Amino acid sequence: MAGSIYACLFSTGLVKVGRSIDPVGRMAAHADRVSCVGIEIVRTHAAVCVSDVVMAERELIKKCIDACSKRNKEEWFEWLEFDFVIELIDEISQTEFIANESKKNIHVLKAISIVGSLTALSELVGQSPQVVANWRVRQVPAEHCPAIEKATNGAVRCEDLRDDVDWAYLRGTKRKVA
Repeated sequence: MAGSIYACLFSTGLVKVGRSIDPVGRMAAHADRVSCVGIEIVRTHAAVCVSDVVMAERELIKKCIDACSKRNKEEWFEWLEFDFVIELIDEISQTEFIANESKKNIHVLKAISIVGSLTALSELVGQSPQVVANWRVRQVPAEHCPAIEKATNGAVRCEDLRDDVDWAYLRGTKRKVA
C-alpha cells in the first residue's frame, strides 16, 4: 500500500507535516479538529512516496526542524515558508530509502517485551498507546527515555534509545568515547 507525506498550513502560521495512506482524509480531519476554535487550513500539499513512507516522513521532519524558527510537538512547526515545505515534500517523496530496522526501534521493542505489552509501557511512561507505537518506527523523544529506563528497571537504558544525547552529562558521569 502506497503512503504519502503531506503538509498543512494553518491560518495561525503553523505548519503540520505527516504521513498517511489517505492524505486527503487526514488533512480533512486536521481541518475539522481546529475549525471549532476558528482556525482554518489555508494550503495543503501531499505526494505519494516511491519508497519507505516512514523514512520519508523522518527526513521531512528533520529538514523542517533545521529550517523552522520553533517546533511544537513532533510534527508542528512555526513560520516555515510553505513553498519550501512543498519543495521538500516533492523531493523527499521521490527519494529511494532503504528500509532497515534501527537500533532504537529494537530497544523500544525490547522495552515493550519486558513490561508485557505496548499498553503497559504506555501507562508506565504516561503516553498514549499510539505515541508509544510510533516509537517503534520513530526516534523516542529524549525527554521520555528516562521513563522507559525506569519502566524496564534499567534493562533498556537511555543510551540505548538515544545515543545522540550526552546522558553521561545528565547522570553526572563521564561519557564513554567509542
